This record gives sequence, structure tokens and C-alpha cells, in this order.
Amino acid sequence: MVESGRPRGENQALGHPQGTFMKHRYLALLAALLASAGAASAPLWIDVRSADEYAERHLGSDPNIPHADISRRIAQLAPDRNTEIVLYCAAGGRSGVAKMQLESLGYTRVRNAGGIEQARRERDCAEEPLPGSPSIPCPALETR
Repeated sequence: MVESGRPRGENQALGHPQGTFMKHRYLALLAALLASAGAASAPLWIDVRSADEYAERHLGSDPNIPHADISRRIAQLAPDRNTEIVLYCAAGGRSGVAKMQLESLGYTRVRNAGGIEQARRERDCAEEPLPGSPSIPCPALETR
């Protein structure tokens, strides 16, 4: 049967139920592709120690969000809940608490790197610290 000059079943206008279905499928596919493209980006490293500890020394330009504030402030840095986030503190305890808080908010790719020294050793330290900022020097590459 023909409606408006087109065979029934053909995807007509977006207002048509079948057209709406196809639009939603397209948008879901586009969202999945964009999410997977973002998954390949570098992780977001966050220092969850206190502001005073951060002022004394920190790793490069990593942002500081104290663990008590992480639930309130994370959306500013990572609105996408699929962002890879790596947390660290002085020894790993506060970053563990922060990890649980982020997971309870629906963040799916959160990791506790432990303390700042472990994070320093793990980091790819190609980035230079900001001029005038007190920061821990990056470790030399180990060769075995």
C-alpha cells in the first residue's frame, strides 16, 4: 500500500514511528562510537590529598581534588562516566575511598594507583611541570 506517495514500511519522516526508531538507533550507534573514541585517550590522574599536601609537592600538572570533595567536583573534570581516572594520595587509603565514591556515582573506569611515590614511578613523565610549581621530578627510565 502507498501512503503519501511512498510504499508502506519505508523510512519516511522523522515524525513517523519507524523514522523515530531509526533515528534512535543512529544516535545510540553514534554515542557508542564517540565513547569508544574517548576510551583511547590518556587517563585523568587526580591527586586526592589535601590542598596543603598538594602545595608542598605534587606530580606535574595533575589536578588536586581532596578525597572529601571528589563526589562534588568530579563532574567538572570528567563529565563522561567512562573516562579513565587514576587516583593517588599519600599511601593509597584516601584514593581507595575516593575510588569507591566515584564508582557509586557510576564511574566505570577508576583505578587506585596507591601513594604518590607509586604514582610517580608508574607515570609516563614526559610532561614538564609548570614553571614555578613545586613538583616531584620524574624518575629516570629503568633499563633491565
